Amino acid sequence: MKNVLILVAIFLFSINLFAQTEKRIALVVGNADYEVGRDLKNPINDAKMMKKILEELKFEVIFVENADLKKMNKAISNLRGKVDNYQVVMVYYAGHGMAVNGINYLIPTDAILENQDDIVGEAIPISRITDLFPKSSVNILILDACRNNPFPTRKWKVNGRDWNEGQNRGFKLVSGQSAGTIIAFAANEGEYASDNSEENNGLYTKFLVQELQKPQRIEDVFIRTRNNVQQLSNNTQNPEERGQLNVTGFCLRCPENKPTEFGMLDLRTTETGKLFVDGKFFVDIAANQVILQFSAGNHSFTLGNQTKNIEIIENQTVKLVFEAKNPEEIVENITGMRFVLVKGGTFQMGS
Repeated sequence: MKNVLILVAIFLFSINLFAQTEKRIALVVGNADYEVGRDLKNPINDAKMMKKILEELKFEVIFVENADLKKMNKAISNLRGKVDNYQVVMVYYAGHGMAVNGINYLIPTDAILENQDDIVGEAIPISRITDLFPKSSVNILILDACRNNPFPTRKWKVNGRDWNEGQNRGFKLVSGQSAGTIIAFAANEGEYASDNSEENNGLYTKFLVQELQKPQRIEDVFIRTRNNVQQLSNNTQNPEERGQLNVTGFCLRCPENKPTEFGMLDLRTTETGKLFVDGKFFVDIAANQVILQFSAGNHSFTLGNQTKNIEIIENQTVKLVFEAKNPEEIVENITGMRFVLVKGGTFQMGS
């Protein structure tokens, strides 16, 4: 019989991380004029409009338009060299994008794709962006892409067969690959994102910018944008968000221009399951200690069949404990480290 040490994962944020003096940076890319393939009408307009609103929201903006592969790589490297000094990081992309073998790619204006193998050297996987996001920041990736097959005149092959637009269009929906990251897709998996050529902006960005100007949570920005796009497109375009932020109540333009106040929650649990905050799913959690930041005020936390109401106090740390079903098997030593008794038996390696 052995005592097994529960791995402790601590995600610690500065209490003042989201004060009024938070620093924000964004990379905005608009690609419309492609050397090979179908040009687009509105990505440059969309990118310029996003740049304007983000600057109003106090972002430092790195802006590129009609970027070839070299220019996109340079812009991403520029962002990578700066992000550690910022608390909010956003990347916005409008242009062509596609998924190959389950990997999402942003298409530079000089891309020449004869077959699926070319995508690796000719395009930018979105992991290049999500991998540079700091774990200590609020990270937002917005992809107004997936419009359609950008190379309709070419007999492009996938897995040795001719391109089938119905099977290959659109991005694959993936979760944020870094803690504290949310990825917003302009359309659901396999759908087109309308370039909205009758107007001066794409359908998704048109509504997104409207919502960014309102004092509301970032989650509500995306929810209301999605509802507007669905309504105007008769549900043929359904935006989607994946991933999650590590804070609640975060806003780019806060109500009455007042900063949201935050406190810390020291969550200790020997249960594993889905954690719900204020009745909404928050995160899948394992038995460990996690320190998270929440907006000040009363919140309810539910794990399994236990619900506990806790007041988060500005600039203070509040402890919340969910005990295991057999608390007599839990040992906490003088350092606060927690151990669980695992009865003898046969276990699969890695369990």
